[in-house]
Amino acid sequence: MLGLALAGPIALSACGDYDGEAAGAGNEIGTTQQAVSTKCGAPSNGPVQGVDVSYYQGDFNWAAQKAAGLAFGYARVSDGTGFSDPKFSQNWQGMKAAGILRGAYQFFEPGQDATAQANLVVSAVGHLGDGDLPCMIDVESTGGQSSATIVAKMKTWLQVVEQGTGKRPVIYTGPYFWQDNVGSGAFSSYPLWIAHYGVSCPLIPDNWSDWTIWQYSDGSGTLDHDVFNGTLAELKALGVINQAPRGNLDTAACTGITGWAQDPDEATKSIAVHVYFDGKAGASGAVGVALTADVDRQDLCTAIGSCNHGFSLLPPRGFCDDQAHDVYAYGIDTAGGANTLLTGSPKSFSCPPPEAPLTPAQGVKRWVTDPAIFSAWKFSYRDDVAHYPDSVVDGYPDGPDWPAAPQVVQADDGTPEVWVIDGTVRRHVLNPQAMKAWRFDAPQSMPAAELYGYPAAVDFRPEPFLMMGSGAKVYVLDSPWSAKEPPPAGSDDGGTADAAVSDGWPIGEAGADGDAGSAAAVSGATIEGDSASGCACTASRSADRAPRWALVIGALAVAQVRRRRRAPGPTRAGGSRG
Repeated sequence: MLGLALAGPIALSACGDYDGEAAGAGNEIGTTQQAVSTKCGAPSNGPVQGVDVSYYQGDFNWAAQKAAGLAFGYARVSDGTGFSDPKFSQNWQGMKAAGILRGAYQFFEPGQDATAQANLVVSAVGHLGDGDLPCMIDVESTGGQSSATIVAKMKTWLQVVEQGTGKRPVIYTGPYFWQDNVGSGAFSSYPLWIAHYGVSCPLIPDNWSDWTIWQYSDGSGTLDHDVFNGTLAELKALGVINQAPRGNLDTAACTGITGWAQDPDEATKSIAVHVYFDGKAGASGAVGVALTADVDRQDLCTAIGSCNHGFSLLPPRGFCDDQAHDVYAYGIDTAGGANTLLTGSPKSFSCPPPEAPLTPAQGVKRWVTDPAIFSAWKFSYRDDVAHYPDSVVDGYPDGPDWPAAPQVVQADDGTPEVWVIDGTVRRHVLNPQAMKAWRFDAPQSMPAAELYGYPAAVDFRPEPFLMMGSGAKVYVLDSPWSAKEPPPAGSDDGGTADAAVSDGWPIGEAGADGDAGSAAAVSGATIEGDSASGCACTASRSADRAPRWALVIGALAVAQVRRRRRAPGPTRAGGSRG
C-alpha cells in the first residue's frame, strides 16, 4: 500500500502492492504541504498492533504473529478488477484460524468500474460477522482521473461494500495524495487509515479531525505495520452499522392489537415497542403505550431466526367507544437510533364500550368532582374511563362524591389487613393485586383504636372502573355500602355486614355484585386483560387519553408495561402511569 510521506516533496512508492495490471496506477503521491496537520494519538508501539499483507509476503505465518501479540491483520483482495491476489483466501482463513481480527482491502483503481471493484470485495468476504473488521479502500492512485471522478467512484464503492458486507468501510490514503488529488470533505464520517512513516505523530488531511489506524512503517519494504488508535474493544466495534428495528403490526381489533418487532443488531433480544393511538409518535393528541415484544411465537422462529419477539395488548378502555381509532406501532432501536414504524401501520379498530362489572341493581356511580381528585387517585382517561350513552350512565343510582384522595392505612397493632378510609367507613383492600390495580402507595400506620372506630363496609373494588356520558362528569362505579355497627376498638370484623350505616347510600347486601368481599372473585378480576365484553378495554394505567373535561393530561406519556411471556392471547398494558 501507500508508502512514506515525509514533510517534503518526495515521491512515495506503493510498498510493493501495485502489480502493474492496470494503466495509470502507481506512485502518484502529491507534494502539496497545505491543509494537512499533525494529529497525535496512539504511539507507533501502541498496544493494538496490526499488519497488512498481500501475496508479496508469501505464506504468512499468522499463528506466529498472534503469539507475538498481533491483534489484527488485513489481506489484499485485488488490485482493481485486473489482478486478484492469489494469497487472499489463504490469508483470510489463516487470520481467523489464528484468532486474529481480520480485514480485507482492495487497491482502488479510479479508472475502472467502481461497482465491479466493490462487488469483487463483497464476493470475497460476504456479510461480515464477529471478528471481521470493516473492509478498506486503498486510495493512492488517480488512474488518470479527475478529483470529481475519484470522489464519485469512491462513493459508489463505499456504498456497495457497506451494503454488501454490513459494516462501514475504512479509507486508506496518504495526507498529501489526498489533499492534492481528492481533497473532498464528503468522507469525513468514514474511519481514516493514514500512511505516514518516520514520524512520532502522523499528518492527516484537514477533511478528518482524527485518524483511526496509522500505517507507521513498511518494515523496510518487507511488511506494513499498523497501530489502532483505541482499545481492542473499540477495534472490534469498528465499522459496525446500527441496523433499524423491523417488524409488523399484524392486527388491530377488539380482541387484541398484535404484531412482532426485532432489532437485527440484537437478534435474540426482546425489544421495546411503542404503540400510539390516534396519531403517529409526536402528533398532537397521539397517546402512547410502551410494552415489550417478548411473547414467544413459533412462526417467527424460522422466519427471523428467533422466537421471543411477539407483542399483544388489548385496546385500552377509553378507546372502546364505538369510534374508529388508528394504531401505529414502532420498534425501539436498542442502540438509541431512529425507531421504526412497523410494517402494517397504521391499522384501525372500532370497539363497543366494555361490559360494566356492576349493573345498576348492583352498583352506584360516584362523582369525581374535580380534576385534582382525578389526579390524586392516579386515574387515567385512556385506561380507566368507559364511555356510555347518557341513558346508561343515568341509569345508575348516585352514591356520595368520590373522596378527595386515597387514604390507605394499616392498624399499628401488627394486623396485616390494609384498609381504605372511605368517608365514615373502612373498606378492606383484598390483596396485593388490588393495591397494584389502584396504584396505591404503601399504607400508612393508624392507631388501631382510631382505625377500628370506623365501621367496616363492603370490600374495596378489585380495580377502578370509571364511566362518563356525553357531559363532563366522570364517575367511579362502586359497590353500595352495607356495614355493621362500629365494632369494639382493636377488633377485626373482616368486612362482613349485618347492619346498615347511613351515609346517603342506597342500602344493599354485602357481596350483592357477586364478587364484593370474595377473594375468589378477585382471582378472576380483569388484571391481565380478560373481559366479559370481548373488547377488554381494561389496560392498567400508563399514559393517558385527552380528557373531555378540564383535566390536563400529558397526551404522549409512555410508561413501561407489565410483561407476560408465552401468552397465547393479548395482554393489557400494565405498569406505572405516565
